[in-house]
Amino acid sequence: MVEIDYEFYSREGEQVGGRSKLVTVLNRICTSTLSRFACQVRTKGNFKWLDEHTVTIFCQYLQRIHHPCVMLKFDDEKPIKAFAEKVQSRLGSDKVQLRGTPRYSSTSLGRRIY
Repeated sequence: MVEIDYEFYSREGEQVGGRSKLVTVLNRICTSTLSRFACQVRTKGNFKWLDEHTVTIFCQYLQRIHHPCVMLKFDDEKPIKAFAEKVQSRLGSDKVQLRGTPRYSSTSLGRRIY
């Protein structure tokens, strides 16, 4: 399982809860290997447009870990869900399964995973 979520950082480099004035990062962790991936993104999300470079880099990472099938787990916010769906459409539903969790539930990614 690979958990994905957005994180935001202040000008001081501290993680903050809301949108950042400095940087927004797409983070993920593979729960079986504990390997991590982070990629700076332009914004948390625009539902009609996704950063193709970020999707490409993330897909390349998933291909390099050589799992026959990857479960992407994410909270059910539209921006991260749209990103996960774009990754699945690029690699195929036989390689990428999606698992959204209700926002703010005990199973969501509202906790800090890094």
